[in-house]
Amino acid sequence: MRLTRGLFAAFAVAVCAGAVASDAPPARADSGPAFFPTPPPGVRLRVFKGVLVDYAIGMKAGTIVVRRTDGSKVLFLAGKTMSINGKTVVCLAPPANGQSPPPELCPDWPAAVKIGTSSVTVYYWDAPFEGVSRPVTGQLTSP
Repeated sequence: MRLTRGLFAAFAVAVCAGAVASDAPPARADSGPAFFPTPPPGVRLRVFKGVLVDYAIGMKAGTIVVRRTDGSKVLFLAGKTMSINGKTVVCLAPPANGQSPPPELCPDWPAAVKIGTSSVTVYYWDAPFEGVSRPVTGQLTSP
């Protein structure tokens, strides 16, 4: 297996992240490969609530963007296998503007989660990435 820059960065995020204070629930019991990148041992997750406005996860990693109530946006680093409402979701083309995605590109997307309108809770931790502390996630929930 060739160590690419992206794979190395993901590994560095997982290895270098430290423990953070939190008012979040403890990490999921199944925080194995489906929770990517795996949080460092002992890390406590933090909680962020807002509206999911972008989901761009493709070749092993990507980002999600959540809008705060004041209109500002927070970008989270995320892995290819995100957990939404406790289910692993691999989705190359999430639904936009209330549309249904093509089943071959996004068979796992929860029907109730709409980009641009759905309120979500993101569970994350901070980790160094390219010299800056960034929020990293692998799990979100939506009512």
